[in-house]
Amino acid sequence: MWLVHDLIEFEKAGVATVAIVSKGFIDDTKHSAKAFGMPNLPFAVVPHTITSRSLEQIRSDVEPICGELIQGLLVTPPAAQASVSGTGEAVRAISEKFSGRNMYDAWEAMNETFMERGWGDGFPLVPPTREKVEATLRAVTKDPLETLGRLTPGNGLVTIEKLAINSVMAGCKPEHFPVIVTALEAMLNTPETQFPIRTVSISTGPHFFMLLINGPIVKKLGINSGACSLGPGKPGRVNTVLGRALRLVMMNVGHCYPGKGDMDTIGTPHKWSFCIAENEDASPWPSFHEERGFRKDQSTVTVLPAIDVTHVKDYNDKADELLNTWACAAARPTDAAMLANRVEYGWRHVFMLICPDHARILAEQGYTKRGVREYVAAHSLAPLKWINSELRNRPEPIAPQWRWTLTADQEMRIPVIQDPSHIHMVVIGGQTGKSDYAKLLGQPSKTMEITCAAGS
Repeated sequence: MWLVHDLIEFEKAGVATVAIVSKGFIDDTKHSAKAFGMPNLPFAVVPHTITSRSLEQIRSDVEPICGELIQGLLVTPPAAQASVSGTGEAVRAISEKFSGRNMYDAWEAMNETFMERGWGDGFPLVPPTREKVEATLRAVTKDPLETLGRLTPGNGLVTIEKLAINSVMAGCKPEHFPVIVTALEAMLNTPETQFPIRTVSISTGPHFFMLLINGPIVKKLGINSGACSLGPGKPGRVNTVLGRALRLVMMNVGHCYPGKGDMDTIGTPHKWSFCIAENEDASPWPSFHEERGFRKDQSTVTVLPAIDVTHVKDYNDKADELLNTWACAAARPTDAAMLANRVEYGWRHVFMLICPDHARILAEQGYTKRGVREYVAAHSLAPLKWINSELRNRPEPIAPQWRWTLTADQEMRIPVIQDPSHIHMVVIGGQTGKSDYAKLLGQPSKTMEITCAAGS
C-alpha cells in the first residue's frame, strides 16, 4: 500500500507511473488504489514477490511484462477520485434489518452477512442495535458526528458513531467507550514518523497494536492488571473486548482488511486483542503515565505499535543475573533486525512487561527504572554476523556511520539497543518470575488522559 500511495502522488503531479505487483497482492493493490482515490492506477503482474529471489529469477519474472510496463507509462494519468471513505462529510449510519424464524436465526444471519463483507474478526459479533449504539454514545461528551480525523491505511473518516458501532460489536459496555475514543485520539495525534499506523497496519509482518491503560479507571472498569491479564475467560474479559474493539475499528474504519490492506504473511493471534493495564499497586516505581507527566489519579491511554512478544523467565533473586536474562532477550537473534532498521531509520523502541516479582527484586537491590534501562541497553550484545545477516542483502542504503559493520570482525558484539530511552516498561501480572518483552515498530503513541467520559 505504501508503493501505491507514492505512485498515486506521482500521477497527481503529472508523472506517469506503473506498479509491478506480485500475484498475491492484486486485491490489495486494487483496494489501495481505490482508498487513495485512483482506482484505475495501471499495474502489471509478476508471479512472485521480489523478496527471497535471486537477480536472475527476478529478471525472468519481469522481462515478460516489459510491454505492459511501457503501455502503462504511455496511458494518460487517471484523474484522482474521491477515496473509498467518501469526500470527508460525516453522516449517520444507516440501519439494517435481519430476519429469521427467531432472534437467534436473525443474529446468525447478521453475523454471516457481516463476515462475508469482511466486517468481522472471525468471532461472533454483538448486534450493534440502535439501542446499544445510542447507549454507548451517551457514555461520552461528544457528538456522534464529531470527526477525530482519518485513519490509515484506507483513510477512513473516524466519527464517534463509527467507533461506538464497532465497540458494541466487540462486546464493550457503554462505560468502556471513553477508552476507545481516547485510544483513537492518541493514535491520530501522534506523528506517523513516531507512531507508524500505516506500516503496522499493512505490513507483511505480524505487527499489532497494544492498548495500555493507567490510572483509577483500571479498577473502575475491572481491567485486569494481574495474573492472566492477556488470557481468556472472566479475569481478562474487559481487556479482551477493549483490544477487540480497537482491531474492529482498524478494519472497519481504517479499512485494514486481511488480504486487502493487511498483507501479513502468516499472522498472529495478538491482532485480535491486546490490551493491558499497569499493576500500579505492585510496582515499586513511578507508573508509565507518571513518567510521562501525568498524576497518579489521572486515567490515561497509550497505544504501542508492536512486532512480537518474547517470554522472559527467571527465578533468580539476584538483580544482576535477572538483568542479564533481560539483556539476552533484547539481544536474541530475531532482534538483529532492530539494529539493522535503526541503521536506516532510527525509530524502533522496546517494551518490558515486568512481573511484580522481577520488579520487587530489582527495586530492593537498588535499581530504578533508569538503572534497568541503562543496564539492559549496555548489555544487549549481539555479534555483527547476526545483525548483518539480513542487512547485507537489503536494497536500502546503509547509513555511513554503520558501514564499518560490514567489514569488521563478524564475531564482534555490540549493543542492539543503542539508547536506553528507547526502552519503556510497566509492571504487570501476578506471582512468579515470568515477564514478557516486546519489540516495537516505532515509539508508543502520545499518552492521553481520558476526559470524554460523560459525568466525569
